[in-house]
Amino acid sequence: PLPLDEDQDAKYNWDFNDTFNFKYEIGLAPEFEVPFNAETEFTEYDIKADEATLAERIKNLRRSYGKMTNPEVSEEGDVLYAALKQDKEEGIEKTTSVRTDIIEDAKIKKSLVGLKKDDTVKIDVKKAFKVADLARILGITEDEAEALDVTKFELTVKNINRLEESDLNQEFFDKLFPAGEVTTEEQFNEKVTEEVENLFKQNSAQK
Repeated sequence: PLPLDEDQDAKYNWDFNDTFNFKYEIGLAPEFEVPFNAETEFTEYDIKADEATLAERIKNLRRSYGKMTNPEVSEEGDVLYAALKQDKEEGIEKTTSVRTDIIEDAKIKKSLVGLKKDDTVKIDVKKAFKVADLARILGITEDEAEALDVTKFELTVKNINRLEESDLNQEFFDKLFPAGEVTTEEQFNEKVTEEVENLFKQNSAQK
C-alpha cells in the first residue's frame, strides 16, 4: 500500500487522522503454456572448436602473458602514444594512446605503419574511429565527437608500444596450468581445445 496524495502539499498526520487513502500497485503473472512434456525429445549439440576459434584463443592467452616493448618503428597492431592536434586555430589538443587495431579505415591504418618517434601524419579522425572510441581518445563527449566541425588532426608520435606474445615455453605453460602438467605445445593445444569446448557445452546445455 502506498499513500495516495491527492494534494501533493498535504502531509499525513498519522497520530490524529481517522481516515487515510492508499493506492495499490498490482502485478499479475500472465498465463502461458509449456510447449513440451516429459516425452518431448530435444537435440543436444556437441560443438567442436574450429581452427580459427582455437587460434584466436591461443593468441589472446599469449598476449595476456606477453611483455610490452618499445620498438623504433611502428607496425600494425601497435599502440601509439601520440599528440593529436585539430587542424584549426584553438582546436582540440590531446596527448593520448591510440590503438591502431581499432582504426576502421584501411588507408589510415596503413599510414600509421612504419612511423618513428616524432614522425607526424594527418588523419581524418571521423573516418578512423567509431564515435565512442573517438570521444574516449579526445576526452570529449560522444555528442561533441559527433559534432566535430574539423575532423582533420595532426598526429605526432611520442612513443611506440607493442605487446609481444609470450613464447610457447615451459614458463608460459606453468603460468596457465599446474606446474609440469603441460610440457609440450601439443598438450597445450589439447588443453585449450578442452577449455573452449567446455564453454560450448554450457551453451549447448542452455540451448
